[in-house]
Amino acid sequence: LSLIVVLISAFSLSAWGGEEIISNTFSSTTMQKSVSSYTDTWNNISGTELKLVNFNNNQKGWTYVKCGRKNTASIGTITTTSPLTEKITKVEVTIDAVTASKINSTYLQVASDSSFTQNVQKVIVTIAEKGTITYEIPTPTSNCYYRLTYDCASGSSNGLVTISKVDFYYNSLREMETKKIN
Repeated sequence: LSLIVVLISAFSLSAWGGEEIISNTFSSTTMQKSVSSYTDTWNNISGTELKLVNFNNNQKGWTYVKCGRKNTASIGTITTTSPLTEKITKVEVTIDAVTASKINSTYLQVASDSSFTQNVQKVIVTIAEKGTITYEIPTPTSNCYYRLTYDCASGSSNGLVTISKVDFYYNSLREMETKKIN
């Protein structure tokens, strides 16, 4: 009697996806510069590094940032300083306060280069009130830069848009190796 053992290894890959977030908040430890005007450029390092132009952080005293100036039209931007390797499917911005009548336009640009000239996608939204604003990316692509723009008319006070969080969403695919032994 001979015993024959046959070992067959079969590999099957199974993938499951889950929504992941690169979350960016603002605090005295993540803000890289104390700012008290609406005309400075500075960085915030939380989930990823963001460059803010024309945003105020009240000398790092707020857990949010504000853009939009009194008696002067202005444009505030929040831009990733390096490309995100993930395929971002949407960007959600938490707006804590807004003077909607003074917002000319808001949009997200996605590009393959830091100057936003190549492979550009533009997502336009309207901010009517405070809450979570979602920018859905039409064609998610790896290794892109992201820039949020807030074009504000002249206001009767400073701080026309208040933002406490910027989240970048992507789907993760994980592979699991399954071995079958017969």
